[in-house]
Amino acid sequence: VRQIRGDDPGLTEPTIALVKSRAQLAALGSRYLLGRVSHDLENYDLVLVAMGQRPTAGYWAAIQGVQHDSQQRALFVQARVNRPSDQDTTAQVMTHPFAAVLIPKTPAVRVLPEIESTVGALSPRP
Repeated sequence: VRQIRGDDPGLTEPTIALVKSRAQLAALGSRYLLGRVSHDLENYDLVLVAMGQRPTAGYWAAIQGVQHDSQQRALFVQARVNRPSDQDTTAQVMTHPFAAVLIPKTPAVRVLPEIESTVGALSPRP
């Protein structure tokens, strides 16, 4: 599973979503991510964890796992989000961190998030 991480200025609100179409991703406000994966959404669904607008650098999100529960028509999404510690030196710039993975089309209709929150952790390698 390919993970896409970065900054998308259109994703201004914290969001955890199962995105099944270009229209749905556009409705979330995506700019960067929409350009990267819009052609893939014909064959794949997108699991998105977006942290919304943040006041500095040092924030990041990473998806660690996705499991399908066919009985509940749900996806369990394990993710980790980080904010910088008070001791971290960070750029004073608005950021919009997100993590997303493309998964094969699924009949799931909802996401059950399992989010771990950390402070001052190093961003995992892509």
